[in-house]
Amino acid sequence: MEDINKSTLIGVVFDLSESHEPNGIRTIDTIKNILCQKILNENNQTKVFVSHPDLKSAPKDQGQSTFFIVAYKEPNNFSIDECFRNAITVVGESQDSDKIVILFTDRFQSSINYQYRKSFIYKDLRDYDIKIRVVGIGNTYHKPHLEEIANSYNSTFVHLNNANELVNHIIELIEGK
Repeated sequence: MEDINKSTLIGVVFDLSESHEPNGIRTIDTIKNILCQKILNENNQTKVFVSHPDLKSAPKDQGQSTFFIVAYKEPNNFSIDECFRNAITVVGESQDSDKIVILFTDRFQSSINYQYRKSFIYKDLRDYDIKIRVVGIGNTYHKPHLEEIANSYNSTFVHLNNANELVNHIIELIEGK
């Protein structure tokens, strides 16, 4: 029997280019729509925190989660490791039962792998009970290296040909199936 009082906090990190899906919608907007429709509409105990340098606390409820998702704009000057670490800290310090961080990227390159690795190491050092999911989108990122990094830190890696495929994978990313 499912625990109806079980709460989940999902931290979201965007490392995305300004790319567009085949239907003309920006990749990030497609992901934001799926997060609102598939997570918030179907799971009333789930909250979503979108990592941004200006946000340092988890949403209080689904209304604030929706606001965080819809209002998100990529910061002018940010580093992926700062945003990744911010998500890990906010989610890790929360009182929610299940804690997940999902990193979406279409621009990872091997030359910046240390920025990703620093955040995985940070999570381990802080001993946060967080599941990390890494989602690579399209064919512009270095898939073999990103998959190797995710696997080496016991994280789930999913490759999507385009962001529209997320609708078929989002529940398994959250539930770990």
